[in-house]
Amino acid sequence: MKISCLGPSGSFTEMAAVNYISQSSLKYDIILYPNIMKAFEAVGVEADAGIIPIENMVEGFIPLSLDLLADTKLKIIDEIMIPVKFSFAANCKALNDVKKVYVQFAAHGQCRKFFSTLKDDVQIITTDSNSSSYDEVCAGKEGEAAVIPYHMLSFKSFDLSIEDITDNEKNRTRFIVLADKPEELLTGRREKTTIIITEAEDKPGSLYNILGSFHRRNLNLSSIISRPNKIDFGKYFFFMDIDAAYPDNIDLANAVEEIADRNKVKVLGSYPASRVLTSSHSRS
Repeated sequence: MKISCLGPSGSFTEMAAVNYISQSSLKYDIILYPNIMKAFEAVGVEADAGIIPIENMVEGFIPLSLDLLADTKLKIIDEIMIPVKFSFAANCKALNDVKKVYVQFAAHGQCRKFFSTLKDDVQIITTDSNSSSYDEVCAGKEGEAAVIPYHMLSFKSFDLSIEDITDNEKNRTRFIVLADKPEELLTGRREKTTIIITEAEDKPGSLYNILGSFHRRNLNLSSIISRPNKIDFGKYFFFMDIDAAYPDNIDLANAVEEIADRNKVKVLGSYPASRVLTSSHSRS
């Protein structure tokens, strides 16, 4: 079988895929795609499953991933978390000689303290992936640098390197595994459920009533996030993670049914709760 993920080779998403496969009873070949959308769209077409990042401990939820989930028939079958740490590599001897830094958009937000130490005239170039940043600095142009995944620092020697520039030493990213045939690929015990409310009642207290359906049944929400529905101002989707299995947990099943009486609800999947997996240090 095949699993799609964000590339190029060496990306944190590929690392998550490698670790997921090592923990799974199923065997997958990894297909790398240039962006999250293409990796997502490949599921059910070119791949049996796909893995995308959905949340970072520092930067929060990834808007594109939420938007893709809002309009899909795919189901979440698993989630994993991996430690995320960034290093700095440069083709010069000192920080004061750095003229240009390549950095992936999400990585920038996780290394803000480091960027504040650079000179004001340093040019920041945003890249689509951490591996792209690595490839740019490997070109060897004088004065150019990059923020790269820490494991990539061992692939090549640089004139200047700083092993850890991450703001939060406990930084992690959560990834979800998606499939169009979830029952065939779900290998763990259902422990957590994600739902999306795409059409909430437009009246005072509507969100209060939704949350009350969970509160009355003592169901814990581990996260709730809103996203614009991209159709009308003031209209939002609500994503919610609940620490219970659907439909196995009767309280959760009843809560979803109650909410669906007044709102449009879609269950995105019920799956094993995330576990922190160690990361691979090799670039395939």
